[in-house]
Amino acid sequence: GVTLQGLVPDPVLFLRRLHEGWCLEPDHVVLLVVDPEEAVRRVVGRGAATTYEKSGFLRRVQDQYLSMARADPERFTVVDAGRPQADVLRACSTAIVSGDVRSKARTRSSAS
Repeated sequence: GVTLQGLVPDPVLFLRRLHEGWCLEPDHVVLLVVDPEEAVRRVVGRGAATTYEKSGFLRRVQDQYLSMARADPERFTVVDAGRPQADVLRACSTAIVSGDVRSKARTRSSAS
């Protein structure tokens, strides 16, 4: 939605409606968040930066995803990706294999 700001009245709603009917909505989302300045350092460090990988842009995108997570906390697990890799992996693995996530997915599937 960030790249559409100023072009359409509600970029997030526009994108949601664009995908309705043909894109599956995930039962659960693991959202990795990291300070945008750190994200830029990581990208530059591996030598693969794109025009979108600037801290201001990344911050706006992350803020949009965090807004989505706050609006639907049952579906999102937010993981601090600024921690050591082993901790991030453990948090993601726990979110994916936990009984809570599986039961939420079953509940949503059976409600359909």
